[in-house]
Amino acid sequence: MEIRYKIWNLIVALTWMFVALTWMFVALTWMFVALTWMFVALTWMFVALSLLFVALTHLFVI
Repeated sequence: MEIRYKIWNLIVALTWMFVALTWMFVALTWMFVALTWMFVALTWMFVALSLLFVALTHLFVI
């Protein structure tokens, strides 16, 4: 009787560990996606600032 409960608890614990690892993988995937989009956003911000600099140069220098 005691051994059966220990085996059952081991199976339950392993199942929860698998669920936790799956969610950790999902979270890491979304973090990677978010970092990629942050890089894209920073690139576009750099492009926008460059165009702003060009516009200000045309306005004041030329």
